[in-house]
Amino acid sequence: MKLLLTPLLILAVMPVAYGQNLLHTYDIQGAGNTSPFIGQTVIVESAVVVASGPGFAYIQDLQGDNDPSTSDGLLLEDNSLGQLSVGVLVTARGIVREFDRQTSLAGPGFTFSVLGSEPLPVPVELLVDTTPSEVPDLEKYEGMYVEFDVTVGGPSRNSGNANVYTTDSRPMREPGIEAPGIDGLPVYDGNPELMTYNPDGFGQSDNRFLNAGATFSGRGVLFEDGCCYELAPTEPVAYSSSDPTTVVRDIQNDEITIASLNLLNFDNQESDFDVRLDKLTSYISTQMGYPQILAVQEAWGIQELDALAFQLRQTNPIDGDYRVYLGTGTGDISNGYLVSAQLPEPSISELGINEFLSIGGILHDRPPMLLSMELDDTEQTRLQVLNLHMRSLNGIEGSSSDFVRTKRFEQSVSVANMVEDLRNENLVIVGDFNAFEFSDGYVDVLNQITGQPSLGAERLPQSIVNPSIQNLTVDLLNPEERYSFVFQGSAQMLDHCVANELEGLTVRELQFARGNTDGASGFAVNQFSTVRSSDHDGFVLFLGIDALTSTESIVSNKPDVRFPNPFTSGDVINFPPEASGSRAQIFDLLGRPVSPVVRLGSSSVLPQVGNSLENGFNWSADVVGLVQGSYILNLSVGKEVYAWPMIIKK
Repeated sequence: MKLLLTPLLILAVMPVAYGQNLLHTYDIQGAGNTSPFIGQTVIVESAVVVASGPGFAYIQDLQGDNDPSTSDGLLLEDNSLGQLSVGVLVTARGIVREFDRQTSLAGPGFTFSVLGSEPLPVPVELLVDTTPSEVPDLEKYEGMYVEFDVTVGGPSRNSGNANVYTTDSRPMREPGIEAPGIDGLPVYDGNPELMTYNPDGFGQSDNRFLNAGATFSGRGVLFEDGCCYELAPTEPVAYSSSDPTTVVRDIQNDEITIASLNLLNFDNQESDFDVRLDKLTSYISTQMGYPQILAVQEAWGIQELDALAFQLRQTNPIDGDYRVYLGTGTGDISNGYLVSAQLPEPSISELGINEFLSIGGILHDRPPMLLSMELDDTEQTRLQVLNLHMRSLNGIEGSSSDFVRTKRFEQSVSVANMVEDLRNENLVIVGDFNAFEFSDGYVDVLNQITGQPSLGAERLPQSIVNPSIQNLTVDLLNPEERYSFVFQGSAQMLDHCVANELEGLTVRELQFARGNTDGASGFAVNQFSTVRSSDHDGFVLFLGIDALTSTESIVSNKPDVRFPNPFTSGDVINFPPEASGSRAQIFDLLGRPVSPVVRLGSSSVLPQVGNSLENGFNWSADVVGLVQGSYILNLSVGKEVYAWPMIIKK
C-alpha cells in the first residue's frame, strides 16, 4: 500500500507539470539501444527504488508494460538524491541522457519527490538469448531488478569483478572480426551472453576468489558500464565454489613429453619474484609432471631460468634436473628451453634473426628457437622442436592496426617457410602463437603456418606449407578444452602444438595443466598454491617412442604410488603390492627427512583390504607438524629410489 505523502517524506520539491512528458520508465527506455527521448526534459511516473548508492538510484515501474523487449528500469543520477532507501516510491523530473551506453534521468534542473514506499516488484529471471541482434538481448534488463543463476566464465580479476553467463555452454572465442565486422570476412558476435559480475557493487560482501566454473544465484540489478553489461547483487548470494586445477597424467616409460608454458614476464627484479618462482616450480613439477622438453616464453634472462631450474632440481633430483637454454630478443622477454638431463644434449639455434618487416624494423623480436636432438633409442630417432612467441593481438584494431596486422602476417609467412624447410625430419612446433586456431578476420596466423584451409582474412594466407601439417591442439582436444587463455570472459586458444607426420614417434595425447586461466587473480599472491602461477595454461604433448614401445627389456617399473596432491593431514598414500618390503619417507626441498621411515609390510602399515598384501598398503602420513609448502615423497625399492613431488597444504 502506498503511504500518504507527509512533509517528512519530501526530500526535494519537484514542480510537476502533469500531462507534459509524463512517462513511465519503460517509455523512456524504449525498445532500442538508446532512449527515444534523449535530450528531452521529462517527468517519470512513480517507480520504486530497487538499488541505490551515493547520488544515484535504480528505479522500476511497479506494473511494467509486459513487453519483453523493453526494460522497466531506469537510472536516476544527481547529487541531490543522497542515498535513497530501497523500497521507497519516487517520481522525478530531469533530462534523458545516454552515458556509457546507459539510459538515465539527470540534471541540470533535476528534481525528485519521495511519495511513500512499496514492496519490490517480483524479480525478472535473467536469461540470455545468444542469437545475434542489433539490440543485445541483455538490453531489455537494463536497470531492472533480476533473479540470476550464473556460471563464471572469466575468473575474478584484481578488481574483484568476474565474467559470468547464464547459458548452458561456456563462451569461447569464435572466428572473425568482432561485430559489425567487415563484409566478406568472418564475423565474431563478441559473446553477448557475457556479463561483468561486481560482487560488492551494491554493498554486498566482496568475493575476489571466483574461479571459472563456479556457480551462484541471487537477486540484483543489471546495468551498463561503458564496455559491457554489469550485474551486481542487492541481497546475499549463494555461491558454489569450483576447483580450477587439473593435473596431466604421468609419463609412461616408452614416452617423451614436450611442453609449452608462457611464464608471464618472469623477471627477478619484480618484488613478487620469489612467490612467482615457488608457484612456477610447483606448477611445472606437480601439474605438468616435469615435462622432458619444456619450451618457455616471456623469460627476462638466464638468471630467472637458472633459478627455476635450481628449484625444480631441489624438488626432484632426477626428474627435475634440467639443462637451461635462453634465446635472444630485442625486447625484455625471450624464449627458452628447459631440457631434462636424462635426454641427450640438444643443439639449439635461432631462426629468422636477420629478417625484417617490409615496412621497416625487425621481424622477429623473439626469434623462433629450434631444438634438435637424436633420441637415445635403438634406432636413433631424430626430433626437432620449434618454440614460437608471435606478435600479440594488442592494437590490431587501434591506431597502430596496420603495423600490427602487417607484422603478424609477415611473421606467420616467415614461420611457414621455416616449417616447410624443416619438415623432412620430425618437427613439433609449440609456443604462444598469440593466435586462434581459426582466422581472426585480419590475419590467419595458425593456418598460414600449418597450410590448412582458412575461413578467410583481410591478408589471405600464402600457399607455402604443402601438404598441410597437423594441428594437434584441435585434433586431440574436445572443443570445450580448446583454450589456454581467457580474455574478457571468453576462453580462447593462444598456445598451440602442431606437427608434421612423425616417424618413429606416435602421437598419444595432449593435455593442458589447468589452474592459471581458470583461477582467480587473487591467488597469484599465494605462495603455496599453484593457481595463477601465470596467465596462460601450459600443455604437455605425450609422444610414444616406437623403438622403446617394442623393446620390453628397457622398460623400467616405477611403482604406481597414488595420493592427493595437495596433501593434507588425514590423507592417505597408497602403495601397490609390489612395494612390499620397501621404505617410504618424506623429505623437504633441501633433502632433509621430515618424517620417520615407514617400512611397507611391517606392523606400522596396515594392508589396504583385510590382512592380505594383495591390494597394497595405505600410509596415513602425519604432516600436522609440517609447514605448508613443497616436499618430496621418496620410495626405496631395493637399490632403486623413486621420488614424487608432494605439496602439503594446511
